[in-house]
Amino acid sequence: FEHTWPAMSYKLNGTVFVYNPDDKKQAEELNLWYNNFVEKPNLTEKCCLLVASRKNQDEEDSKSDRNLPLSTLFSDIPRIAFNGKMDEIENIKQTFVDYLKKVIAETSRGQEHDERFK
Repeated sequence: FEHTWPAMSYKLNGTVFVYNPDDKKQAEELNLWYNNFVEKPNLTEKCCLLVASRKNQDEEDSKSDRNLPLSTLFSDIPRIAFNGKMDEIENIKQTFVDYLKKVIAETSRGQEHDERFK
């Protein structure tokens, strides 16, 4: 599906990355996604959100406290972890609302800039 990515990223305002932090392959693939949905469309990190989502909400083994290291590309991107527990929902909602506010603010700034240079 990579051939469709330019169309998907056309006039992109924000990107949400969702991955399983216990899956090494997914952690590595994030770099490819970053390149195509942040770098190429020249998106700022303010307009990105990283969601670490574990598939098994009852996962309490030692692995659940360990996140595989991510590339430094993601060091400035806000992140949130979710493992399916209901007590996390309000925090996730608030983080997502904050993310949307940043995307709207950045989009508005870009539109104002474009209007001045027409």
